[in-house]
Amino acid sequence: MRWFLVLATVASLTACKKDPPPAPVPVAVKPVLSEAERARAFWAWVASHVDALKAVKTGHEPVTAQLAAELEKVEPGLVFELGLGREPFELIISADGETKWFPAVKRLVASAGPIPGVKVIAFRPRKDVDGFSMDVGERKLAGSELWFVAKADREHPGRVAVEIYVEHLDDAQAEQLKTGAFMLLEAAVGEFDLETKIGTIDIMAAAEKPELPLKKLKELPATLDAWK
Repeated sequence: MRWFLVLATVASLTACKKDPPPAPVPVAVKPVLSEAERARAFWAWVASHVDALKAVKTGHEPVTAQLAAELEKVEPGLVFELGLGREPFELIISADGETKWFPAVKRLVASAGPIPGVKVIAFRPRKDVDGFSMDVGERKLAGSELWFVAKADREHPGRVAVEIYVEHLDDAQAEQLKTGAFMLLEAAVGEFDLETKIGTIDIMAAAEKPELPLKKLKELPATLDAWK
């Protein structure tokens, strides 16, 4: 009986003995890149994919998703647009209207060295909206159908209050048309001026025959440039 008890005690001690912990596996630590290093990597990627970017037709090509992923590595708040069918090819870096990302847009574009065949642009630029139209529901909303009045903005000192008047503002599509009018407004004045020079924006129906003091939307950029 004594011999059995001794064996049982030894077996119990053996069962309680812990195996030594496994040796730690070394893990490679990815270095944290500075903003300048991330910008250099982004422009190097763009330079090596110019031909693929120029070949974009629909915006759904894999290279556009890759470009978005590369841009996100620099600053998650930034977006891009491609000026297709132009020479040089245009790559627009935008803050998508978020002023907090404006400094990042400026720094990234300033860091772009010469890339053959590519014109890098900061912020969505002004476009000639006269003759330009966009689909809004079943209707085409043309830039020529938009009028404006500009005045000093009392609520936002130093900025311009703009009233946009839309011809044939159909009640059934009023909200869609107002959204379209806002997009045409940004197209006319550009992303930067829309967010830094314009304050209050009101969009409403135009009279059947718009007349002074209303002016065509295409004249608004010159009004902003001359504003004191």
